[in-house]
Amino acid sequence: MIKQTLAATALVLGACAGPITPAQVQNAQNNQAVVAGLCNQAMAMAPIAGPYAIWITAGCASEELVANLALQPGAVAYLNGLISKVRATAPTPLT
Repeated sequence: MIKQTLAATALVLGACAGPITPAQVQNAQNNQAVVAGLCNQAMAMAPIAGPYAIWITAGCASEELVANLALQPGAVAYLNGLISKVRATAPTPLT
């Protein structure tokens, strides 16, 4: 499902911005894997995330949301920031 979403997004972006190179597709797939891993970590923390849970769920609750988030510049930094904030505010220390 994720590969189909990336392919469909590539087609739409290609229509708007010209041809997409194989390197751009590969970068999107690599970023997808990193974002998916961070989303898994964030979703595991969501029950104790307090006010950050809504932001975690909004970006990571489904494969389609993760695929969309992976296309956004700064997604990795955004997720790392959320995870850091959850760790800092957790009732018990998280490692």
